[in-house]
Amino acid sequence: FPETMNFVWSFVGLNFNTVAAGTGDISGTIKNILTPFDSIAGVVVTATGATTYTATTNGYGYYLFDGIDEGGYVLTTSHSLYLDAAPASVTVASATPVVQNYSLSFKSGVLEGYVKDQADAPLQNAIITIAGHNGTGTTDIDGFYRVIGIDSGYYDITATLATYAPQLVNNVIITPNDTTDQNF
Repeated sequence: FPETMNFVWSFVGLNFNTVAAGTGDISGTIKNILTPFDSIAGVVVTATGATTYTATTNGYGYYLFDGIDEGGYVLTTSHSLYLDAAPASVTVASATPVVQNYSLSFKSGVLEGYVKDQADAPLQNAIITIAGHNGTGTTDIDGFYRVIGIDSGYYDITATLATYAPQLVNNVIITPNDTTDQNF
């Protein structure tokens, strides 16, 4: 049973707000920076102060530290597919909720483009290989390809298709949370 119980009357109904003395809440929502309506599930949020707490976002990108000790905390985020957010300093005071929302960027980038012949006709089923990356891409009927989840860095990209000479482009730059266009 909490040490204190606050009763809040309203015209709509009776709300019970039970908060133990000396504790408060931190909550927030974590979204994708490129598509702000897309919540990110599975983000580990850590609140580090005199005591360290962790919470993980649910399917709606929501996290909650419920009833944590008063004091100052530094919030950090961690997810395997996203860059960590800048640490945020917050102060928890008794019965005063703290809201800290985040927008995260992908750690990896996207490579896309078209493969066409000398007459500018699209080439279907060309294979796009990225040296140092496990995934490949294949062109569609329009000669278009897209490869996602490429770690940022410099890559040598090759387009191959039977009866055509392989085409190589060196030092293509992939940046996080961005799309790089490379046509062949």
